[in-house]
Amino acid sequence: MVSWLLIPILALRFEPLLAFFLLNAAVSFVALWLWLEVLKKATLPKWLEWVAVLLVIPVLITGVVVLTPDFLTATLLLVYFHLVTKQAFGDHLKSGLLAGVTGGFIFLCKSYGLPFFVVHFTAIHFLLFLFGKRDKQPMPKKGVLGSYLGGMLGFILVITPWVIALSLKFGTFTYSNAGKYNIVNYGPEGGQHIYYNRLIDPDTKYTRYDAFEEPSMFLTDWTPLESTKSLTYYLKRIGPNLSSLYYLSYLRDIGILVALCLFLFFLYGKALSRTRLLLLLQAGLVVAIYTSGYLLLLIKARYLWIDYLLATFCLWILVAHLLESGFHKKLVGFWVVAASIMILVNTQDMFRGYVVYRIYGEKLYNLQQSVAELPLEDKDVVSNIARNGMTHSAMNNLFRYYSKFRHWGHLVDENLKTEGLKQAYDNNLDYFFLWNPPEYLDSVFSDVPVVLRDTTVGLTIYDLKSNSQ
Repeated sequence: MVSWLLIPILALRFEPLLAFFLLNAAVSFVALWLWLEVLKKATLPKWLEWVAVLLVIPVLITGVVVLTPDFLTATLLLVYFHLVTKQAFGDHLKSGLLAGVTGGFIFLCKSYGLPFFVVHFTAIHFLLFLFGKRDKQPMPKKGVLGSYLGGMLGFILVITPWVIALSLKFGTFTYSNAGKYNIVNYGPEGGQHIYYNRLIDPDTKYTRYDAFEEPSMFLTDWTPLESTKSLTYYLKRIGPNLSSLYYLSYLRDIGILVALCLFLFFLYGKALSRTRLLLLLQAGLVVAIYTSGYLLLLIKARYLWIDYLLATFCLWILVAHLLESGFHKKLVGFWVVAASIMILVNTQDMFRGYVVYRIYGEKLYNLQQSVAELPLEDKDVVSNIARNGMTHSAMNNLFRYYSKFRHWGHLVDENLKTEGLKQAYDNNLDYFFLWNPPEYLDSVFSDVPVVLRDTTVGLTIYDLKSNSQ
């Protein structure tokens, strides 16, 4: 979906990285408006509402420099949360239809949106069917059922064209191959990305410039249910992934603040209003279901932006409730200041990491402009693993976007030390992209002509054809 949204901006001839920046900036304004709408549901004191708004702005600025679909995904999830927490949600077809269409857009942004939407949307309607009330009266069962069917219809209508296109491309029904790749890659036979130390001609049935853009072609199907051993292996990943949440400081610290607020609430707080209680429960349900899928595979900070936003939302609800319960105002004020400092510090940490990512992207664009005369288009290229602030795949993908070279894969530095350039020469490749190499590789490339060296990104390009001749 990010690619589709970028098309009109690129059509105006904006530089690609700037186009992504502009798209994220527009998304951040939508996210800010949504945040205001969500905060209104909690009926916070005006001053606390302003604190909540001001403290989310650094988070949104951070999202602007993220070169992945995760920020847009988080914003769409916030739209979804806003819709399912409306007073009139769940008792007529239209309310479910809007949520379903939004769920479809979440899927188009990230394939994980499909299982998340189906599970969450079904769970919330199941709960409404059993316990839902309007004006202290049970919600009409037909209305709840209509909302559910309308949501599923809207979801299916949005995702169907893309699912059909993918299924026709691969000759079998599929809504995504990303899940297949992640499950197998982190399964019993996994442990290392498949494109490490493996060269494959990028000209395949599904790809032109890099065969590993479709990594599922090289994987054998595996499912955790195929044997007890496989299931045990799969479940054992949950523990380490849960513990890894502790090292995501922005989530850990918000979690601690929310836990302390809950502790004080149980000691001193009055009963929560039904509206606030439902908001807390619904936020918790979204976080629990959305996070649970990642716990089975892999946890990364950028996956869980919605967790951070909704946890912060819950924090301000609890702070407001403690104030209204007669809790000491000065103590609550101190609490708000401490929470604000903690949020700002952690936002700064996130921002620093993502800015490094963006700076390297800009340097790559400038590098491409300076080597425009170098004939890289449709040339066969191999590289090592980038070690300079971005992942190997991100560095090569950005550079390949500009230069249109054919990337055969990556050779690990340690293997280059022992095997040299044999694989590259055997496949008659044109260039070697060497990113920030260790000193022990100097001898491997000592006789290979250098066509470009750029210290700003740590890249040296070697001409393999000239040396082979």
